[in-house]
Amino acid sequence: MLKEQEMFLNFIKERAVKGNEEQIEAILVDAFAKLATDEFTTEEFTNVREKLLPIIAPEYQTEVKEAMAHFASMLK
Repeated sequence: MLKEQEMFLNFIKERAVKGNEEQIEAILVDAFAKLATDEFTTEEFTNVREKLLPIIAPEYQTEVKEAMAHFASMLK
């Protein structure tokens, strides 16, 4: 995992609804693996986002959506 990916993972985990950190890690580790093999499409990103947002604490939703939008802008 790249340093930037680890930072993003930690950022998201810190904003999770308590008890969902492992689920978030599993989702993102899988996404990062696909990203490394160019299997990560904008459709895949949407799927990841749909899995993550429900387990993000309400007070962090806007912040996480902005971070994910930034991440999406770096996709091919």
